[in-house]
Amino acid sequence: MLSTVNTSLRRLSCGCIVLAAVLGAATASAQVKSAYVKNVDEPGRLPYQVTMNFSTGVQCSAGDCILPIGHFPSTPIPQFKRLVLQHVSLLVPTLGAAPSLIVISSDNSFDPSSGIIEVIAPDFHAGPANSGGTTWVMDRPVHAYLEGQTASYIKFFGGGVVAGPGVVTVNGYLIDPTN
Repeated sequence: MLSTVNTSLRRLSCGCIVLAAVLGAATASAQVKSAYVKNVDEPGRLPYQVTMNFSTGVQCSAGDCILPIGHFPSTPIPQFKRLVLQHVSLLVPTLGAAPSLIVISSDNSFDPSSGIIEVIAPDFHAGPANSGGTTWVMDRPVHAYLEGQTASYIKFFGGGVVAGPGVVTVNGYLIDPTN
């Protein structure tokens, strides 16, 4: 009698294993593979960074400066792309105060209110002294969208007279606005 019970239990357990295998195979064959999806807005896809040097008399008039973004032969914003600007770093040597207004603009005039895309809160810190003045340093997160093949500028106003070469670095990433 004991051997009959053991044999029945073996058959039952084998039957359960076979049933589980059949159900698992049926479920697996009914699953559909998901489609590959690419995120065209992912920041790491097309990173963008440019560093520009500027000086008095070229892009600056007294304490006001206009610097082009994305229109240099080495790093233009490509046509049919959009630059998502995320960060601006600025080093400005002046003979007085730090700039009091910074804007990203589509206009290259010295009018601070024309063509505003984004206003950046100035948060300058005194850096090393320069000949007769102070070098002001700012490093700020921003969020602005700049279109490829469209003029864009960083303009800053209201500081002391620019007293030597300065540097601005902008970075972000490119996206395809048509997707």
